[in-house]
Amino acid sequence: MCAQQTDGGELNGQSKKYGAICVAAIGLSTGGCSGLPQPGAPSNISASLLVTNHNSNVVVGRPKDIYQRIARVAVRCWFGPFGALHNRFMTSAEVPPDPSDEPVRMAVHRRLPDLKKPWGPSLLRIELTGTTTTTLSFENVGLEPQISTQMSSAFTSWANGRTDCPELREPETKSSSRTSSADQHRQ
Repeated sequence: MCAQQTDGGELNGQSKKYGAICVAAIGLSTGGCSGLPQPGAPSNISASLLVTNHNSNVVVGRPKDIYQRIARVAVRCWFGPFGALHNRFMTSAEVPPDPSDEPVRMAVHRRLPDLKKPWGPSLLRIELTGTTTTTLSFENVGLEPQISTQMSSAFTSWANGRTDCPELREPETKSSSRTSSADQHRQ
């Protein structure tokens, strides 16, 4: 439940900044954030206050809220039934119950053909830590470096509020680079 604004410009003792977080959380849970206050929210607080540098690994918001923001886009773009990476990868998450200061842990796994246990070993681990701000940490434990960098960049962008679906560029294999070099020499 969100805090209500008092006459003193505070939200139940919190600064207006936290009111914006609340407004953004409502906007994200209702399908998006238009940059305008949501119905019933104080009119002088805008969700657009949350826009931060898309290259930042530190994001305003609780780890659980940032996880929800990331997961919503990641499932739609890549890992859900219609996602571009659905046949190759899947995600998992450990989200501690409220109230907890424990980190949220996410992982990207290679999808296995076993229908009973389709998740393979972790390839990329993501940890979200903090209280009112969240720090994203990435650990590549099995992905090609180029894919890991692209995934980490996308997760960071999504944490910062982006909703686009970047296409992952596969690393060039030695055989394809030899073929393309041979093709260039023939021309």
